[in-house]
Amino acid sequence: MVVRVLSVPLTIEGYMVELSKLNETMLQLELAVGESLMSVSTIPDGEISQLLKAFGELHDNRKKLKAILELLDSAYNKMSEQTLPELLKQHDIQSLKVGGKNFILSVRLNASIPISKSAEGFAWLRSVGCSELISERVNAKQLSSFVSDYFEEHAKLPPPEAVTVHMQEHIAVRKA
Repeated sequence: MVVRVLSVPLTIEGYMVELSKLNETMLQLELAVGESLMSVSTIPDGEISQLLKAFGELHDNRKKLKAILELLDSAYNKMSEQTLPELLKQHDIQSLKVGGKNFILSVRLNASIPISKSAEGFAWLRSVGCSELISERVNAKQLSSFVSDYFEEHAKLPPPEAVTVHMQEHIAVRKA
């Protein structure tokens, strides 16, 4: 896979041109994948070598798309978790409507109980009446949800010796 690296940062106009190119390429890719899948479905079952060749190409293309998706995810996460939250906070903006979408500065709360703190963490969960979350291991999503609700209700986090809490700012996108 070839990744073009820019030696100088893009201007906003340059970025918009590149974004437009990406959108057009994604549309072409979507059409090509659809056509490709349609043509594979027309290969008779008896043509094992042709089916295997088509599957091999599908496999290779899938790997390439995964690599591209990792790049997109990396850029998306950096913008969502660093660049945009910092910019919105600098301008004291909590939400902004742009292009039919509402961009909201949000905080994602994730909680976990490290194995080294399981005794304290489980004791705390029992003390606040949430022992149903405890099993051999605490479900991280359920714990995060509970700690988020607990934080909203009590305006405090669980004791740090019992539960590790990580709060990550990010940009939530919703239809306006």
